[in-house]
Amino acid sequence: MSDTEPSRTAPSAAEYRAAISAAYSPGPSAASATRLGASLRQLNRAAVGSAAPDDLLAEIASEIDRLTARLRPHARSSRYDQALAIGGQGSFINHPMIGPANPCAPRIAMRVEDDHLVGAVTFATPQEGPPGCGYGGYLAAGFDAILLLTAGINGVGGATRSLAVRYRRPTPLHTPLSYIGHIAALEERVVRVQGALVDEAGTVYVEGEAEAARGVRLSRPDFP
Repeated sequence: MSDTEPSRTAPSAAEYRAAISAAYSPGPSAASATRLGASLRQLNRAAVGSAAPDDLLAEIASEIDRLTARLRPHARSSRYDQALAIGGQGSFINHPMIGPANPCAPRIAMRVEDDHLVGAVTFATPQEGPPGCGYGGYLAAGFDAILLLTAGINGVGGATRSLAVRYRRPTPLHTPLSYIGHIAALEERVVRVQGALVDEAGTVYVEGEAEAARGVRLSRPDFP
């Protein structure tokens, strides 16, 4: 069965909540991987838009090539083997949007609040689209995570059927923001989830809405 074909039913609410908690507060088994993820995110932020001279950039690139050669023999074609080995519970530890061990993730730190999900994030230079503002694709990807996981923590998780975002105003970089998701409606086979990306004052920058195929699972059988 391919990764795009449904397998078993979706994880339970308790499994989702445990997996999100494990990604929010990684255990000792994930210490080295999350440290590497954080270090590489800092490298990304220092590299994108850098005014460093060419000779310094070339020197650093050579050093990175050397380090990559050391890691390459341990590379795998999927993130899941590492996630299940170090995640404690679930596979969100290196998730592409929320995983602290994934250097490509902007690191949306998600926490459960009753039946809601809140994800704290600060977009930086690597996620810049228009000058000083977050790139719309990253903002939308954050909703794909927050909205589907909101369904999951409420026991009605499933695969994404549709995702729509409305950009209300330019989203600033280097500013603490929060994704907030909640269940909007439940149907027999579909759950509708809504959310917003807001700042600390409650200003809404982006709104999102998703439909999930309730109970349908597209991932590997050993998820979450």
